[in-house]
Amino acid sequence: MASTSSAAASHGGAREWRTALLTLRDESIHDIMYKTNMEIDSSCLLTMLKFLDVLMQCSLEGACGKGLSARKTALDTVSECLQILRFLSKDFGGSTSLPENAHLLRVLISIVSCLQSELNLTDKPNGDGFSSHTFGPINNKNPNIWDMEISAFSMIEDALSKIASGLSEDLWQSIVEVLRKVMDFLTARNFIIENSTMSRFYTSFLRCLHSVLSDPKGPLSAHVPGFVANLQIFFVYGLRSCSPPVITPMEYKMDTKSNAGRYKPPHLRKRGGKGNNSFDGRNSDSESSRYDLSSSDSDMSDNDGYAKTGDRFRSSKARLAAILCIQDICRADPKLLTSLWPLLLPESDVLQQRKYQATLMTCLIFDPIIKVRIEAASTIASMLEGQALVLTQVAEYKESSRRGSFTTLSSSLGQILMQLHTGMLYLIQRETQTTLLAALFKVLILLISVTPYARMPKQLLPTVITDMRRRLLDRHSNKNEHYALLHFQKNHLLQMFLKFSLKMDVQEIHFSVRFGALQVLRSAVHNYPSCANIIWAKVQYIVLDLLQMQSLEDQRDANFGPPKEESSIKGRCLVAAIKVIDECLRVSSGFKGTDDLKEYRLQDIQQISDCTINKTIKSAPHFETDVPGPSQNFTLDITLGTNRWIEVIDRLLPQGLSHGSATVRTASLTCFAGMTYDVFFSLPENKREYVTSSSIHAALNDTAPAVRSAACRAIGIVACFPSILSSPSLPGKFIDAIEFNTRNSSTPVRITASWALANLCSSIRFRALDTNPSAGVLDKSAISLLVEIALRLAKDGEKVKSNAVRALGYLLRFIRFNNHSDTVDDPRASSVYSILLLLLRDSNNYKIRMHAAVALAVPVSRLDYGSSFPDVVQGIEHVLESLSSNSLSPSNFKHRGNLEKQVTFTALHLFSFVSPKDDQSLRDFLIKKASFLEDWLKSLFSLFNNVEDQPSANEAINDEDGFSPNVAQKAMLSSAVKSLLDIYTSENQHTVAQRFEQLARSLELV
Repeated sequence: MASTSSAAASHGGAREWRTALLTLRDESIHDIMYKTNMEIDSSCLLTMLKFLDVLMQCSLEGACGKGLSARKTALDTVSECLQILRFLSKDFGGSTSLPENAHLLRVLISIVSCLQSELNLTDKPNGDGFSSHTFGPINNKNPNIWDMEISAFSMIEDALSKIASGLSEDLWQSIVEVLRKVMDFLTARNFIIENSTMSRFYTSFLRCLHSVLSDPKGPLSAHVPGFVANLQIFFVYGLRSCSPPVITPMEYKMDTKSNAGRYKPPHLRKRGGKGNNSFDGRNSDSESSRYDLSSSDSDMSDNDGYAKTGDRFRSSKARLAAILCIQDICRADPKLLTSLWPLLLPESDVLQQRKYQATLMTCLIFDPIIKVRIEAASTIASMLEGQALVLTQVAEYKESSRRGSFTTLSSSLGQILMQLHTGMLYLIQRETQTTLLAALFKVLILLISVTPYARMPKQLLPTVITDMRRRLLDRHSNKNEHYALLHFQKNHLLQMFLKFSLKMDVQEIHFSVRFGALQVLRSAVHNYPSCANIIWAKVQYIVLDLLQMQSLEDQRDANFGPPKEESSIKGRCLVAAIKVIDECLRVSSGFKGTDDLKEYRLQDIQQISDCTINKTIKSAPHFETDVPGPSQNFTLDITLGTNRWIEVIDRLLPQGLSHGSATVRTASLTCFAGMTYDVFFSLPENKREYVTSSSIHAALNDTAPAVRSAACRAIGIVACFPSILSSPSLPGKFIDAIEFNTRNSSTPVRITASWALANLCSSIRFRALDTNPSAGVLDKSAISLLVEIALRLAKDGEKVKSNAVRALGYLLRFIRFNNHSDTVDDPRASSVYSILLLLLRDSNNYKIRMHAAVALAVPVSRLDYGSSFPDVVQGIEHVLESLSSNSLSPSNFKHRGNLEKQVTFTALHLFSFVSPKDDQSLRDFLIKKASFLEDWLKSLFSLFNNVEDQPSANEAINDEDGFSPNVAQKAMLSSAVKSLLDIYTSENQHTVAQRFEQLARSLELV
């Protein structure tokens, strides 16, 4: 029957066949489905859903009509369709297929659209129709419109959970459009009403929206501003008119005895009691009774104060769902919320309750329901994490100007960070609920890590520590069942900041808070290094205590050991504590950062520019703020760093490196990555041997990829020290460990192994510069192995490839000192130049192209290029042309200038070597490209004409190889022009030769 009815849709007028379908519905479908025990197979279900889809499309036309009778018929149809869908959903449960769920969603979209059309007509002034505010039934069959929408949204949510990743983008976009229209209708028509029915409606709608936003299938940018502005309205839904009034922070105390009485289980609380609205006890035949909106027997914890009187209509569910929607948007694309932060987070008066322009901090501080507060904290954490780079680079604090004046985004973000500090410190000082306290610590960790304290008030970070101290010294905290948690928190942070010698009972320690506190401490040391001296002794004690505790537990019988969850959090605490030790060691050793360590050495092939850019490393930003006098004349006192390293090597690292947990071994090895040259060579020889042998052993023998990666990073740091090449055996051991890990299946391991390879090649090259070149640094077999490794890695992923190109550049510079006759004719030389040219031309990675261009300029003579010279010259010319043709992708626009300068330098370096004795193919190529080369050289001449006050030769500062870019620019350009002029003259290209001769004379006048 459904198939026949659907087929009839293409024949006759809509009114006639819709009447027939409604008759069929009343006389057949309802009776068959509800009065008989009918079994429906999968094919029949799909046919039924297609029929209902057609039926709802026609009902939607009726709902849009002006006649009251037609609209009543449409609503009757919607009600019957919902009953049919309930029956089908109950019968098939979770066994429906992807096409069936897709058709179900289309039917439900039509249902929601039909109901919204009726609401739009009902709400019009002087409009006829059924009152959407009348909460009685429309007739004896149909519930009111709000109940039908509740059922529809609940079924959409249920279908989305089943269809999961199979949802198509078009269908997902249709659902988003419908939900956006519903939300715009509610807020534009001021339908934010606080009662039981509307609370259920908002909850079902917002949960449906949460299901859609949690797994986006398409772009959200067009909808985010509207969604955020409307969702903000629900942050305080149900709290404006609640009784008793919402409490203020100063009045807030979690006193579970205030509402003491006979305990009533959640399922009984839900049905009975005067506090519940009569609607909550609705008949089971109601449209939405099939789709219960609660996630458990009780959506409120037994510890939630004011739950009975402050959440009469369970409006906290709507608030919770609205916050989850914001969280979904943030996780989908944090950049979409950047300009909307002032809507979601306060710029002032964070401790003042906002009833109308509420923020997430309003929910976190004032909401009486713990679950809402926890989700608000999680959402704030997601926002901070997603915008960490923006906040670190952009945010700055400025005193607020006149109210209503324009505020830049940077100033607005700075004000928000200040308010977040104020609110978080306020809560941490007063909160005792365990789960919420852990969430607050997470927010504080992220807040400290993303706040640019250099652009904030000077006393902000010290104020954080001072306020924590005030909180910890408070001996009058609420003595409830969570007192052990607070007791440990006090003792632990007192040790961190105040060096108090308070005794701790290990059994009283709550490790989740300990973990959070250690993370906060690590962030504090990273941004405020002076804290390291205060906490050093106490942190050592904590690490030793955790290591001994773990050792004792490992000796126990597995049947009587601690629960797995407890053991896991203890391991995380140990890792966090070792990371604090690592930060303290880096501060006392004068460590500046490991990212691209010594990479500036590669830039000794200088760019065509008037100055080089100093690279700022973001580790320990305030380390040199108190250094007296010029930094270049300051010598760091490494005695403290040396002594601390000896302590750690003797007491902590042996247990950490042999620990059963891979994460603990990884954290222990990572400490070696903070070693500095001065500290390393100030250690006794046996300690240096321990550092290198431990790293090599872990790189070769540990089975965990993370441990091997950390070991390779430690090797890469020590390999940066050229003096290690004086050891007869250590370089060979490093090469073996690196080569072994470059074949690992784990990408992070290969990345760090390639990074170590590049650093080792750097040390070999610079060691060769400082010694007699003819003596050599490593034997020929070792150099050959390094070249083979680098060539193999040049075919790997982007990050590995970048390090491999760096290594090849260093090796090329070094090999030129090896005056063996076979160096030039080495067959691998051709492979090296071919790979470098290929990467320079085709790679999408900026660093790879830069490193390739630098490496191609390494040889210092025509002979060093061997037979590859013509290919290299032609390849670099093609790259110059591509740069001139604006063929770079938009993502590389910001790097275009630096890349052009480096390629320009490499091209001038190569053109200065060309001569009439070169192959005829190369000379013909240069003649063919004469016009382009002339224009290119003229553009370089213009740079000299625009530069004033060029430094003289005696004013230039030479680099490690005696190269001075400012003085050499003119000489290089002149040499290239003259070499090209000789080519054109020898080939009887008189016209071209005259133009180049004129260029040469012009350059002499500059």
